[in-house]
Amino acid sequence: MKGAIQFGEEMMTKSPPPKKRFERIQFIDSLRGVAALLVLIPHSAGIMVSAETPYFVEKIWVMAGNIGHRGVEIFFVISGFVIACSVQGKRVSLGFFGNFVLRRFIRLDPPYWAAMVMMIVILMIKNRFGSIHHDLPSLDQIIAHLFYLQAFLGYEQIIVIFWTLCLEIQFYLIYCFILYLLYKLVPAERKNSIEGCLFIFCFFLSVGFAENFGFSGIPGLFIGHWYKFLIGVLVWKSHIGEIRKAIVISLIFLLIFIGLWFLHFPMLSTGVAALVIISASHFGKLHVWLSHKIFRFYGKISYSLYLIHVPIALLLLGLIVRLPQRNMWINIFGESMFIFTSTVAAWILYLVIEKPCVNLSGKFKKKYDF
Repeated sequence: MKGAIQFGEEMMTKSPPPKKRFERIQFIDSLRGVAALLVLIPHSAGIMVSAETPYFVEKIWVMAGNIGHRGVEIFFVISGFVIACSVQGKRVSLGFFGNFVLRRFIRLDPPYWAAMVMMIVILMIKNRFGSIHHDLPSLDQIIAHLFYLQAFLGYEQIIVIFWTLCLEIQFYLIYCFILYLLYKLVPAERKNSIEGCLFIFCFFLSVGFAENFGFSGIPGLFIGHWYKFLIGVLVWKSHIGEIRKAIVISLIFLLIFIGLWFLHFPMLSTGVAALVIISASHFGKLHVWLSHKIFRFYGKISYSLYLIHVPIALLLLGLIVRLPQRNMWINIFGESMFIFTSTVAAWILYLVIEKPCVNLSGKFKKKYDF
């Protein structure tokens, strides 16, 4: 055990990490907006692609959709990076753990509930005026969603992207609980080395259990996805000098190699996202890259946009299919309207619900964070 701790200390840098107040990192916020825009592409395929779409356009859109799906991995890497940043230098006591969970739910849940309500209303409208009947969520299904348990309990997602939020919640809880255990059980002078070794071990464990490598696991369980969050955590720790950057870069290139070798695109995109972030850190560009106001805007509304773009796509698709005829130009116009409408709706959701929740969460942090 002593040798393992000494090995861990050699992996960590000698200087203690700086205890800085949490601050927004422009590149990370903007990259989150890019990820949200990417996810829009595959979920609007029914608008852009129809029987009248030229074959080459359809193929291009299918390729773009495959790339767009990878926006989810960008979100996961960013989540690991941001959560590690937000708890850096904090004394993760039981009080802090409970307060952190409370603030997360205040921050995330109301927009999530609003998106559910919006989806149910749109399904009711389509059932009233459309030709295809859509089953409405049952009360049990809605309750399961309120606690992020729908995948565990075998319910269909009310909105297809909700499965990612279930994983996010699991990651937040497990990550902070591990930090709490380390705070309670590990001497302060050993904490950084043991924490780094533990997260690297969990990273390899998660890669081994990753999807498409022969382990189906429990539906909705985070283990096979945990490496996507943990590489973000490790990138943050390398950024503040708590772990050697060369070690994290080696893990990133391991992900890229495995992704290329096995054509495991989630792992490949996770590695690429982490490589981009650690490159911005290395070259001092975390407050420079993607600093244009458009990227900043989409970064600000990224969570709201991610939540409600699927209901918007479903509503617009229901209108487009009612047209007497479609062609490529109508599809392009429909896609443009989808992006515009989703952006406006996300901006409204951000102003009316998400931003007030962020402010409320901040008040709890000021009052109870210790």
